Amino acid sequence: MVCLQAALFGSAGIEILTSKDAKKLYTQCTAAVLRMKDQVMKTATTLQENCGDILADAKAINEQRAAEMTPFWRTPPRRRLSKFSLVCC
Repeated sequence: MVCLQAALFGSAGIEILTSKDAKKLYTQCTAAVLRMKDQVMKTATTLQENCGDILADAKAINEQRAAEMTPFWRTPPRRRLSKFSLVCC
């Protein structure tokens, strides 16, 4: 008896899953997933562009800093103080 009930429920379930209403539901869900995918791809593209801009700006800042820095071998030598130069007048 249990096997007969399971077979009837199984065949009824298959009929429900293959009905026109179910096909319409599957189509709507698939369309929603495709819209979501498009939005995720737009967001990922925007994020990638922003990261590229940030990286380019950071490289420009570092290049500017490097150009402004004077190498240590080109700095003028420090004036050495003698023991007499510490005495005030």
